[in-house]
Amino acid sequence: MRTLTVLQIVLLVLVVRRCGAPAPLTAPLTAPLTALLTALLTALLTAAALWLDPVRTTLHLGQINIVLLALVLLDLTGRRRSRRRSSSPPR
Repeated sequence: MRTLTVLQIVLLVLVVRRCGAPAPLTAPLTAPLTALLTALLTALLTAAALWLDPVRTTLHLGQINIVLLALVLLDLTGRRRSRRRSSSPPR
């Protein structure tokens, strides 16, 4: 049960990060500062998501909703560096 909870929290961080937690900044920043800002914003948004009742209930009851959310999100977004991002199958 604890393994599933830890997995779901890790996947929730992945979902928050993948959905664009670090909004594009207008001022150019150095790479370390941008990475720190991204990590901080991801942590804050993940903490806020953990506070929401549906997420808390999912974790408390041991459901797999967050796992399914992460799988669907990763399937829809695909790889970020992929050249081909089409829904049609390759020929």
